[in-house]
Amino acid sequence: MVKQQDRRASLEAQVASFPTTPGVYLFKDAKGRVLYVGKADSLRDRVRNYFGPSLDVRFVRLVERAERVEYVLTGSISESYLLENNLIKQHKPRYNIRLKDDKSYPYVKITLGEDFPRILRTRIFPYRTCKLRIDAGDDGRGKTVPPSALPGGRPCLLFHLKRCTAPCVGNTTKDEYRATIDRSVLFLEGRYETLARDARKEMAAASEALQFERAALLRDRLVAIDRTLDRQEVHAYKGDDFDVLAAAIDEGDAVVQVFRVRDGTVVGRDHFALEGSEGASPA
Repeated sequence: MVKQQDRRASLEAQVASFPTTPGVYLFKDAKGRVLYVGKADSLRDRVRNYFGPSLDVRFVRLVERAERVEYVLTGSISESYLLENNLIKQHKPRYNIRLKDDKSYPYVKITLGEDFPRILRTRIFPYRTCKLRIDAGDDGRGKTVPPSALPGGRPCLLFHLKRCTAPCVGNTTKDEYRATIDRSVLFLEGRYETLARDARKEMAAASEALQFERAALLRDRLVAIDRTLDRQEVHAYKGDDFDVLAAAIDEGDAVVQVFRVRDGTVVGRDHFALEGSEGASPA
């Protein structure tokens, strides 16, 4: 019983030094096996909840088995979603229920091989609900005009709500539609600076031509880019395999962190305490 109390006190002491910034946390047992992976807007506040009085039985068992708690900082909560997903898939922690199977966050798929490409939802994009509204004939729910409806018929309500260019009735040309799709691809690839630069140029031109309604739409597009998206830094090196090492020395104690990146994705982290490092430098 005393040993269990000491372990709990040790865990709480570790958590007390956590930052109040977004990131992913990992509970590990005495052998270094990952027991649970979670994400948080504020790491310290979130992980402290595991030591409260009213806790689910599953997490009571988790705290009883855990030997240490580690964390990985991310630039935003969106990055935390992505990294959490990757780590759960990699380690398959015992106390995680979500994301251990083939299910993941929804992806966005664009059928570029078609004359009028569709934007569809599939299991790819790192957000729990895929509610991106891309002005390319998409209604925000992953539904676009089916090819069989091109051209002919009447435009649906989405056209009147200005959420679709109505290619189904020939309201837009293939080139105009393709330009919109190209912007959507840039959007999904994270090339926001390119999109913003082009939108500013178009907005200035529209203002000079006294096309104030179009200028307002372009302004709203700029605001949406700045407000709703974060750069996914934890998945920034697409297709590469490499390890990132970081070392720190303080009063003779040395620690090395190793981040494992596979196919451009952070899949794990290890840390090592080095003995006999007095007088050494991080280099």
